[in-house]
Amino acid sequence: MRLHRIGLLVLLCLLVIAGAARAQDQTSALIMLINGDFYAWREGDPAPQRLTTWGYNFRPALSPDGNFLAYMAWSPITVEAIRRSGGIAGGELPGDIRVFDLATGQEQVVAAQPEGASFFVEGTPDKAVMRSAPVWSPDGRRLAWTEFDYPGELTNRLVIHDLETGASQVIVPTLPAQGGVPSPMAVLWTDSGLVVRSITPRPDAPTYTEDFNFLVYNENGALLATVPVPRTDTEFMIDHLAVNFDGQEYIAALYNVGTWILLNPLTGDNIPAPGLLQLSAAAAPQGAVSALAFPPETGAPTNGRWDIVDSQGNPTGLSIPLNDVPSASQPAFSPDGQAVAYITGTTTQGVEVWRGGQAATVPPVEEDQLISAVVWSPLVWRIASSGEFGQEPVSAFNCPDALPPRLAVGSTGRVIAGSGPNNLRAEPFTTAQVVAEIPEGGEFTVVRGPDCGGDIIWWQVEYNGVTGWTAEGQGQDYFAEPGQ
Repeated sequence: MRLHRIGLLVLLCLLVIAGAARAQDQTSALIMLINGDFYAWREGDPAPQRLTTWGYNFRPALSPDGNFLAYMAWSPITVEAIRRSGGIAGGELPGDIRVFDLATGQEQVVAAQPEGASFFVEGTPDKAVMRSAPVWSPDGRRLAWTEFDYPGELTNRLVIHDLETGASQVIVPTLPAQGGVPSPMAVLWTDSGLVVRSITPRPDAPTYTEDFNFLVYNENGALLATVPVPRTDTEFMIDHLAVNFDGQEYIAALYNVGTWILLNPLTGDNIPAPGLLQLSAAAAPQGAVSALAFPPETGAPTNGRWDIVDSQGNPTGLSIPLNDVPSASQPAFSPDGQAVAYITGTTTQGVEVWRGGQAATVPPVEEDQLISAVVWSPLVWRIASSGEFGQEPVSAFNCPDALPPRLAVGSTGRVIAGSGPNNLRAEPFTTAQVVAEIPEGGEFTVVRGPDCGGDIIWWQVEYNGVTGWTAEGQGQDYFAEPGQ
């Protein structure tokens, strides 16, 4: 009888331990950032489970193995200053770097404020550190971020933190000075190195101009490359991310006009993105769904969207508004690659999970909830080839009374011999300024298009270092043809 009771007690203890482990382990749950705290939810759960209680956390980065969240959170001295003053405007505020273990439910501060830190305390000098969002190393063992001291020269430095040893190291003590309101510089950690975005003013320019560059460092802080980002007075970068295309790693830069270019992080070479950007689960199994990003174009800010497609590239019928730049508004995919979670609404927000053509609403945690992010499994960006994965082929382009276009973005074209030279114009219409001329037989690279102006088919092209719009044809006549 005694042995029976002991065995029963052991069994009960094991069940309790197993139940606690299941309650704590959220490594396969959908994670939502709601009103500054993280919540976990599994399909079928009656309600999300609250993971943190601080209330001042920002968008998390999910580790490559899906087991940890890393994020910047406002420091206690920041929250205390806001409560004393009622609000602080202008610029970044002191922040800490935290890591949350989804398996154990434990949170760790890996970068706190310095000893004697103070912020907006009357009679006490300010002493604080402002930090960027952290990023994971490809192997998931380290984190990187930028930071600067306040007050001081407000110069960014690049920091790496080793999760196994708990040690942090400044690998680049002085990054280039930035213009405008001081803020930490954005970082990507790619297989090519740590990529830091730099936006610096040019005081020697006749009008206010900024230089956009990506600075690529190795893990020891050595500068590997400085990659300039092309821009004009009207077209400039608004978002960037790491993307894979044809086995090569690139930095994809999104412009305010809705176009992407791909930059080689080591050589600086750039090409127009040859297709839409596609987001999917990093370890997506067979039959997984993915999302195509259709960013808005200039003049149509509400037209951006995510289209969900199946593994064969066929539209599923689910289209989600893209309410911000793709890196900030991306949906989340389940570990099995069969479901997608996304934020709905603007003022009254919710989260929906779509699986197999059916959408389920995640039970709300508060009446007025601000949902900043959803994460579920590690993700990867790649380029969807032109004409695949639900993209409208060029042959579907409609220009009344004109022949179908034959050129394509990313390809070469040439002016047909005997048709005379082609004008290169600043805009796709006949009254726009002529910026150059392409002679008969002259070859060019197609950057963007097509565009229909009247009965003229226009393409934005690059010829001899000059970019502009040229006509492929008008009415029933072609002026340009695909190159060799």
